[in-house]
Amino acid sequence: MRFNPDYWLGQCLDDFVAFKTLNDLVGDDTAIDSHLSSLVVISADGTSVPAEHAEQIRNHQITGVKNLIRHFGGLTIVGLCTSFEVAVREFYEAWFFRYPSQLHEFVEHKSIKGTVPLAEVLRSDSKESLIKELAVKAASNASQGKYSKILIRASTLSKFEFPNDLQDRISSIQEDRNNTVHEKLPHSGGIKEISEAYDIVSEAIMFLADVAYKSGVPGAYSCLNPVEMVLTDMHFQSVSDA
Repeated sequence: MRFNPDYWLGQCLDDFVAFKTLNDLVGDDTAIDSHLSSLVVISADGTSVPAEHAEQIRNHQITGVKNLIRHFGGLTIVGLCTSFEVAVREFYEAWFFRYPSQLHEFVEHKSIKGTVPLAEVLRSDSKESLIKELAVKAASNASQGKYSKILIRASTLSKFEFPNDLQDRISSIQEDRNNTVHEKLPHSGGIKEISEAYDIVSEAIMFLADVAYKSGVPGAYSCLNPVEMVLTDMHFQSVSDA
C-alpha cells in the first residue's frame, strides 16, 4: 500500500486553477459585456422591452454572474477538503500497512481494542492480506473527526512535530467546508481567501508527505524535492542540468 501526495496536491491545484480561471473571467468586464450583448430581451408577447426594464434585467444578469464567485468559492473549498480527506485516509492505510504494530488503538471487535474476529483471520489468504484489510479499517477510524486532530494523530504515531500554527488554520478551512455542505451558506471570500485555503490544505498534505517519506512509507514524494524545469532551445531540461 502506497501514499501518493503528489497526486492529491495535483488535485488541489486543479481545484484552485479552475476557480482562478473563473475569477479572471468574471472580473473581465469586456468578457461580461460581450456575453450580455449576446442576449436578446423580449416580452412574453414578443414585443420589445422598454429600455429601463432591459437595463434592470441586464443589471440582474451582472449580479448573477458576479455571484458565481461566491457559489463556486464554496464548491472549491469542498473540493480542496475532499482531496485532503482522501489523502489522509490513503496516508493512514499506507502507514498502518507499514507499521501494523500501531493498529491496536484503531481496530476493535465487540468494543475490545486490538482484537480481530476469528472469522476475519480465517478467511484471509495470508498475513499480508489480513494486515491490508485491517489497515483499511484502521485508516477509516484514524481519519475521522476534526482535521487538526487527524494531523496531530499522525504526529503522535510518527513522533514528528506538528506545526502548531497549522492547527487553527486547517480548522478554519474545515469550518468553511461544513458551512457550505451542512448549512448551504455561500462562501464570502474571493480569490485571496481561496488561494489561502489552497495553501493551507497543500501544507497539511505536505506535512503528511514529509512524515511518510521520512518514516519509510512507500509512495510518490516528488513534491518534497520538485525538479524545476526551464525551456531552452525548445527542449525541457532540469535547472540542475542547465
